[in-house]
Amino acid sequence: ARKRNLPQNHSTAATNDAALFFRFTEFCGIAANRDLLSSFFRDSVYRVAQRLGVPVDTLERGERVWFGGARFDVLWPTDYAKVEGNGASLVLLGRYGEARVLLTGDLDSLGEQRLLEMNPTLSAELLQVGHHGSAGSSTLRFLSQVAPKYAFVSVGAGNRYGHPVEAVVGKLNL
Repeated sequence: ARKRNLPQNHSTAATNDAALFFRFTEFCGIAANRDLLSSFFRDSVYRVAQRLGVPVDTLERGERVWFGGARFDVLWPTDYAKVEGNGASLVLLGRYGEARVLLTGDLDSLGEQRLLEMNPTLSAELLQVGHHGSAGSSTLRFLSQVAPKYAFVSVGAGNRYGHPVEAVVGKLNL
């Protein structure tokens, strides 16, 4: 597995999410799936990053990155599957001591199924709920296997999609 160390010390004085994101990436760079470099990502985020001099790197299953004392193993995507859209999300399993966090990006239920097939013992104390808590994510099989004690959803308040949906919130509260 390729190992890279990301800088440990940085500070931001950002007043909004976009500024914070780009300030953070000045130090750490942007990690993406190789398939995303031929899509909307390339035509938007990648070009802005290039213009700002922010490094962009691709990651795939089996690689590992370090941020401070935390280790992140790349679980998805694989190097043999061509995936696009939400299925192209990077999935990272972070470890800090004994604690584990699963970051699933926009992964949907099909991606969750593939992830479990490749990682039959996958579990984490903290779960970033996939696909913003949409109805197409967070199957009972996936949640019972990962068995998180805590979960968080990346979503704006009052978003037009209604995420997270009540069904996902209900499954998380089981």
